[in-house]
Amino acid sequence: MGKRDIAKKNRAKQKRQDTWVIVLISVVALAIIGLIVFANLPKTNASGGTATNPAATVDTTDKPMQDGLSMGDPNAPVKVVEFADFVCPYCQLYWKNLEPTIISQYIATNKVYYTYTPMAFLGQESVIAAEAALCANDQGKFWQYRDYILSNYTGENVGDYTQDSLTQFAKALNLDMDKFSACLTSGEKQQEITDANTYASGQGVNYTPAFMVNGKLYSSSDMQQAIEDALAGK
Repeated sequence: MGKRDIAKKNRAKQKRQDTWVIVLISVVALAIIGLIVFANLPKTNASGGTATNPAATVDTTDKPMQDGLSMGDPNAPVKVVEFADFVCPYCQLYWKNLEPTIISQYIATNKVYYTYTPMAFLGQESVIAAEAALCANDQGKFWQYRDYILSNYTGENVGDYTQDSLTQFAKALNLDMDKFSACLTSGEKQQEITDANTYASGQGVNYTPAFMVNGKLYSSSDMQQAIEDALAGK
């Protein structure tokens, strides 16, 4: 084979190598572009929502003998009032970790009559969440709606509770959306929230969650023992 043929063969080989390099670079570039596009797509969760408009999810415990903002037997020997703010992290921890025990051991067994007082003092999210819960109460779904609010809590004033997300919770509960939206946007529950805050202050409440057990104020860490003492007549 002559030098000219060898040179020609080498040029053809180099051309094929260059072609494969170009193809490889193109594939890598397309992969990178695909990853960038995917990373910027709205993130969808298992319930079908996005990170900026989360789908309503809920953890719930059956609430026996619900009546408005109360549950349990009104004739129960122990009366418990919870003072809580929907944006308060310790209120959410109580709801998640201790309230199921209070319900199963005391409320469902007719030992405790339990009432919730919605305080709202930690900012606008506190207010609008409390308003929404009271609007749900107008349709007999306070406790279920409260479960939705607290199930979707991720932190204090981080944007969990907006008109859109609170409306989504109402839709998940099949509320009458015309009535709910009119209630939420009208501000008609503001006075009720003001009255609840005034009542709490009058009882000496200056933190949440706080619990009044037969007229005496306790923290969440002391509340269960206070119930036991009240049942024992102490």
